[in-house]
Amino acid sequence: MGDFNLIGHSDSDFDGDKETGVSNSSYVMNLGSGDVSWRSRKPLVLEDSITEAEYVAAAEAMKEIVWLSKTLEYLQEKQVHSIPLSINNNFVIKLTKNPNFHDRTKHINIKYHLIQHHVEAKTIHL
Repeated sequence: MGDFNLIGHSDSDFDGDKETGVSNSSYVMNLGSGDVSWRSRKPLVLEDSITEAEYVAAAEAMKEIVWLSKTLEYLQEKQVHSIPLSINNNFVIKLTKNPNFHDRTKHINIKYHLIQHHVEAKTIHL
C-alpha cells in the first residue's frame, strides 16, 4: 500500500477554564499527510499540576495510538517502528522512562501510568 506513518501529538492547557480550574486535554493523530483522529475534552480527573495535565493528555493519546496501530495492522499497514508521540513537557518524558513512582506523582491515577509500559515496550517513543 502507501507510505503511511502514524504520528501522534498531545497537549493540555493546565487550569485552562478559569471558572472551574479544569484543563483541556487534546490530541491529534496524523497518518501520512492527513489528520485521521483528534480529540479535545475536559479530563475525568482534576489535575493539580502542569505535569499531571500533560501526563494525562499523553496517556489518552497513547491509547488512541495503540488502537490506530492495531487497526492499521488489520488493514495490512503495520507500523514498522515505534510510533512517535510529541509532547512539550520534559518532565513527562522523564517520568515515562522511569518506572519508579515519585512522591510528587504518586497521586496520579494508576490507569494513566500505562504509558510507561508502552514506552518501555517501544510501542511509542516521546
